[in-house]
Amino acid sequence: MRQGEMFAIDAETDIDFLRRIIHVRRQVKIIRGKQVFAPIKNDKTHDVPITELLCTLLARYMQVFPPVKVTLPWKEADGKNPEFKTFTLLLSRPGGKSMHRKMANDRWKIALRRAGMPDDRWHMMHVLRHTAVSARLSAGISARAVAEFIGDAEETVMATYSHMMPDDRDRARKAMQRFFSRPEQNPASASAHRDVP
Repeated sequence: MRQGEMFAIDAETDIDFLRRIIHVRRQVKIIRGKQVFAPIKNDKTHDVPITELLCTLLARYMQVFPPVKVTLPWKEADGKNPEFKTFTLLLSRPGGKSMHRKMANDRWKIALRRAGMPDDRWHMMHVLRHTAVSARLSAGISARAVAEFIGDAEETVMATYSHMMPDDRDRARKAMQRFFSRPEQNPASASAHRDVP
């Protein structure tokens, strides 16, 4: 997920523990210096399949850090009569505030430095999105399915991540290896089948 999408997860309506899915329906965005709830980039709402382990970790997280109701303007931050929306956010700041990109990134950089890693843009939170996409493509999940999971176009996934997809030559070799490694038929059975028109 994109950072703003993570910041806008409603713990009551967006996490389906039974089906193991997170519904991505909105983002926290900064418009003219103010935080707002806004539609997803490209208006591509999507569902992200999550593992059983992540469901367990999310449930534990919510016990320690209960979700908080946060109210922000919807899309337009400084209109004369802005529409306000309230969501019970999984991630929040003290005082009932939504997560803020700058503060989250500053903390992320501190964690990177403590771990002895560079705090450049190649190691920021967005790399989690790239890692998930790469892992799925490397496992042979179609670019079309991955695009649906991340709310992006299949063409973008192919252009950005095609080098992470399993090599077709290797997949072809493995397919033929499996085909020719099947148990041999009983010779008597094989000769009987030859006589069948």
